[in-house]
Amino acid sequence: MKSENGYSRLGLANLANPANSKDEEPGFTYNGYTLAELVAEAADDWQEIQNAPEQLEAFAKSLTQRRDMVIGIVPAHYTKAVQCAHCGPVWLWEGAPDNVQGCPWCMNSGPIPSPGPVRCRDCNHWVPDTINPAGGLGQCEKNVPGLAWPTRKVKCDQYEEMA
Repeated sequence: MKSENGYSRLGLANLANPANSKDEEPGFTYNGYTLAELVAEAADDWQEIQNAPEQLEAFAKSLTQRRDMVIGIVPAHYTKAVQCAHCGPVWLWEGAPDNVQGCPWCMNSGPIPSPGPVRCRDCNHWVPDTINPAGGLGQCEKNVPGLAWPTRKVKCDQYEEMA
């Protein structure tokens, strides 16, 4: 049985105890991480999580999220625009305070995606004008009031970068 991340609990249990994983292929990874990488990343916590498949799964998932964030990919559940005292406007999870003193993006050495100001035409919710797609006003699928200008930079908490 596989989890939503594509690896089985039995496989994670085998990863935690390599002696049980005689059938694993050399170089086998979970969520892109080898046993050595997970051990190194977990450091002092490895002893606590090595025999807990649910914790290993959560740990591998958090490493993947962090790896994506370093290159500027916003986690899917970061849907709320907030103001970080260090980073400025950033995306965080629903329920996060509107203003924070620090955030997960503060650790980023790479790009920090900002919810604004943005151009409507660069958003997944942008629907170009049918008569003049390049320069017409167009529409916002989220019906955000006052946002119809394709090139003007605006602050929008519904912005979703085009994939």
